Amino acid sequence: MTYWQRLDRKLTARAKRIYKTCFQKQFPTGWSFIWYFLGATDHSCKQLLHVGGLRERSDMNVLCHELLHVRLPKMRHGKQFEKMVRKMVRVAEKVK
Repeated sequence: MTYWQRLDRKLTARAKRIYKTCFQKQFPTGWSFIWYFLGATDHSCKQLLHVGGLRERSDMNVLCHELLHVRLPKMRHGKQFEKMVRKMVRVAEKVK
């Protein structure tokens, strides 16, 4: 296994722990993470694309933003959405 494969596994495991901590539910099956890509969520092929390695707060913000799209796909961007993302970031930063 390469360095990048090991890192991807670690990041994916942490992201799933963050999802479980924030929503008290297991991460949905069938979804996959693609790391080091522009942050986006694609519901048609169930891929969560993410930039960065969860080292900085901005990386965590993008991850929480995309996880919220996975959990609430019909919720639109706006004040309430951003408020939920900020709450998730505060919780997610404590998850190792």
